[in-house]
Amino acid sequence: VLSQWDYGVGISTKAYDELLVGTLGNVTIKFTGLNADGTKITKDLTVQVDEIIFETPYRDNSEQMAYLTGGSEKAWTWDDTQPDNGNGPAVWGNGAYLANSTPEWWSPGLAGMDETAPGEGDGAYMVFIDDGTLTIHKTNGSTETGTFSITVNTNEVTYNDDGEVWALGRLYTSTVTVLAGISPNEGNSRVYGYDVLSLDEEKMVLSYPTNGFDSGAATWSEAFFWLFKAR
Repeated sequence: VLSQWDYGVGISTKAYDELLVGTLGNVTIKFTGLNADGTKITKDLTVQVDEIIFETPYRDNSEQMAYLTGGSEKAWTWDDTQPDNGNGPAVWGNGAYLANSTPEWWSPGLAGMDETAPGEGDGAYMVFIDDGTLTIHKTNGSTETGTFSITVNTNEVTYNDDGEVWALGRLYTSTVTVLAGISPNEGNSRVYGYDVLSLDEEKMVLSYPTNGFDSGAATWSEAFFWLFKAR
């Protein structure tokens, strides 16, 4: 009576679905099924991905990957050129989903980021590699490594209430998140999917609506924003 497909960078609860993955080779999809009597079954399914082709009428994913990885690998860190809110540049915080593109409501500022996400404040950075690897470099010298994918197509483009493009697509991560990839009002749960509001060679702005993409979020809903620059 219930199906769940966990494909690493996201979860689908549809009975049948097409899943977007960003990694070639063997991809493991964990299936969980809920039976009518309340019992569950689980099974790991391995899918061999030989080629990735996205239908991208709005923008080519290869362009986005080039921005993220610089064609090979590229480091990103907090965008300290943002306006100072009294605690340093407002690089992370909340605002209105579909309306804002920066943390207009509240931000701890760059000076408060290490308290918000220990080891991931001023001086921490991320390295995106074109093979889909993402490594987080923390201020205490430790690292965490996972994977990422970026999708830019009509299914992932997000429009505001005026019908204008608000987000170009989405960035998904697995095992790791971006710096301070948490949702504070969901118990600091880790965030593995982000709307890409803007991305070029120098700047990247990401967002995530509290309660997730499928929560029916509107302009009055809360969202968190991440503002990065090339390192």
